[in-house]
Amino acid sequence: MGAHHILDIAGGDSFDQSVQAVARGGVISVIGMINGGAPKINVPGMIWKVSLSLCHGILKLIICIQAASLRAIPVGERWHHVELHRLLELHNIKPLVGKTFKFGQAQEAFQTLEKQNFVGKIVVLNSQE
Repeated sequence: MGAHHILDIAGGDSFDQSVQAVARGGVISVIGMINGGAPKINVPGMIWKVSLSLCHGILKLIICIQAASLRAIPVGERWHHVELHRLLELHNIKPLVGKTFKFGQAQEAFQTLEKQNFVGKIVVLNSQE
């Protein structure tokens, strides 16, 4: 039991919760570290899970091969994003918008993504206008 894919954006001390929640053979993808600092990786927890179970008055020790994978998704440092924004503004570079949808048309926007019959970005407006 557990989650097959966990996207951990917090990192730090909360990373162990992701390790506890991942399914056997699951993947934990780490993107960013908003909880401050690199996660403390519990290597044994990534390999096996140990649990106790009480069955008919007998305490059982259960050890499962976890075999979870860890994937890092780099996003760069803050100054990279600041510099990118500066260059985009300096050279007046704008994203190519393929299609725009109102919030109530979000399902149609997903269908358009699925069909892949557009060039550029799909934009869903947040306002109800």
